[in-house]
Amino acid sequence: MRCMTHFSPFLYSKLEISKNNVEKVFYGLDYTVEDEEEWSKLDENLDRSYQQALSSHYRKLHLLNKVKTLLITDFRSAETIARSLHPSYPEYIEDDLERYEEAISFGSHNLSDKPLPLPQCVSLILKNVENISLGYGFLSSEEFYPHCAHDGDPLAHPVITVLSRGLNCTKDVCYDYRAASKYHEGDEGFRTSLSQLVGEWKFTTSNWHHMSTMNQFPCTHSRPNVRLFLESEPGPTLKSKTKNKNKNKIRAQSRIETANSDDIARVQRMFSVFLAGLIDSNYWCCAHSRKDEKTTIELICPSTVDGRLELPNKDEASKLALEVYEGTFWAQTSGEDSFGECMEAAKERWKERKECGWYERYLRVVSWEDAEVCLCCEGK
Repeated sequence: MRCMTHFSPFLYSKLEISKNNVEKVFYGLDYTVEDEEEWSKLDENLDRSYQQALSSHYRKLHLLNKVKTLLITDFRSAETIARSLHPSYPEYIEDDLERYEEAISFGSHNLSDKPLPLPQCVSLILKNVENISLGYGFLSSEEFYPHCAHDGDPLAHPVITVLSRGLNCTKDVCYDYRAASKYHEGDEGFRTSLSQLVGEWKFTTSNWHHMSTMNQFPCTHSRPNVRLFLESEPGPTLKSKTKNKNKNKIRAQSRIETANSDDIARVQRMFSVFLAGLIDSNYWCCAHSRKDEKTTIELICPSTVDGRLELPNKDEASKLALEVYEGTFWAQTSGEDSFGECMEAAKERWKERKECGWYERYLRVVSWEDAEVCLCCEGK
């Protein structure tokens, strides 16, 4: 027992929760035990030791507050976390779930009644989390990401509402971006669903795994640091020298068997176009001047023909960006701004970037081999 007590804090410092282990993880946590009289009235406690139950409860509280890195694998684990953060949350979830399911059944994505007030309480577990990993199973679940933007803004599930307020982290969050293509490429519904969960969290770095240059770009303005792990660059096919199943080793040993200067130029141009869209992301309208932007964007790229992808110079990037925006703004302007206003705003942003040195200071490309692993999932 002493050995288990000694090592438990270390075992709980990084906690991955899934439907397969969630009951074991939260076993012993029982808020009813804090009221001995009420606890003793429950039929299931007739043959149990109150002191033992109380001891188990507080030990589990202590251990769950040792967690520094939390990995949420699926919706089942997310729901159990939400219900366990505070004894006030289960009742709120049950009451709001009735309204949520009624709205979904009638095909409405907005609740007609006034939203239920979230209990004003402080979470009792997972109070010291620094990093959170949101897995594909959770991000692609019906409860988290119910439909695409064509059907309107997704309605926040009560579990998501609780997690948005009752859970937090101070350093990193990572996402499996493949979930963003659940319905189709470029669906803004995924970003809306994500903002409903993490919009008020206080983390400083976003890590986006399994990105490609064909993905809809994630929001990059609201966090000091954004890291995008690109699975592969556009252009010539990479072929491995080895059959090793370790993906990182395969990438490290990849090479392009046949590539000429035209191939290399095409890869660089496509990468530059990707950067042009990424840098401005959702902030194309005149209301979002980025004169004082300080977000650091780091792109982690697999090896290419000559070792790695290089950033285009800022004049080339500016020229390509404006070409990209011209086609985009012509098809769809932002808000009430006209095509001309949007283009003038884009030109002004690039002028400001050149003058303040943002491009050199805040945008960088790192090879897959040299990049640091993600603090949340320890992967790339």
